[in-house]
Amino acid sequence: MSAQTHERTRPVVVGRGSRPGWHRRYGRRLMVSDAAVLAWVFVMNHVVWSAVPQWDEAQSATSTSWVLTSVGLAVTWHLALTLSGTRDSRVLGAGPEEYKRIINCTIVVFSVIAFVGYVFSLTVPRS
Repeated sequence: MSAQTHERTRPVVVGRGSRPGWHRRYGRRLMVSDAAVLAWVFVMNHVVWSAVPQWDEAQSATSTSWVLTSVGLAVTWHLALTLSGTRDSRVLGAGPEEYKRIINCTIVVFSVIAFVGYVFSLTVPRS
C-alpha cells in the first residue's frame, strides 16, 4: 500500500471547534431564546402573583427575596439546560433526543426545587 492510498483511507476526525458555523449560531440563538423565555415566565409569575390579593398577602411578589429567588431559579434552570446538553450540536434538529433532554432536565430541576422546598418548608414562587 502506497503512502498516497493510505492517506486517502484514513478517517477524517472532526473536532469540536470545527463544527459547521450554523450549529454555533443556532446554539447561541437557542441560549439567548431560552434565557428570554425563562425571564418572561418568571416576570409573568410575579405579575400574576401580585394581581391576586390572596396570594400577595403572604409575602409580596415584588419583595427582594422573591425576586432574588426567582432569578436564582431561572439561572439554575438555564444552567441545567446547558449542562444536560440540550444545545449540543449532535442533537440539534436530530429528532426526539433534543426534546428528551429538555424534558428530563426540567423534571430534575422541578424535582430538586420541590424537594428542597419540602425539606426546608419553603414557599417557592411557582411559575
